[in-house]
Amino acid sequence: MLEVGADPRSGQLQLLAPLTPESPIAKFLDRRGPGIQQIANTAADVLRGHGLRLLFESGRPGSVDSRINFVHPKDAGGVLMELVEPASGPR
Repeated sequence: MLEVGADPRSGQLQLLAPLTPESPIAKFLDRRGPGIQQIANTAADVLRGHGLRLLFESGRPGSVDSRINFVHPKDAGGVLMELVEPASGPR
């Protein structure tokens, strides 16, 4: 995880690489090739308001005490868009 911007709440860039040939990341790369696998955003309500489907009704636990959800890839041009709500306290 890399912080983006001077304010820790600005966001994070997460670099992913497959650990095994059977991992979800490896399977994604095998199907779609290299490139963007996920784009993180905190705008679930706005996206739903524009008709995009989310995979979960509400956020689920993510890394670094965050809450996460995903926009359905069919509604995001084939990209698995991860929505991240950072932890509210200091890290």
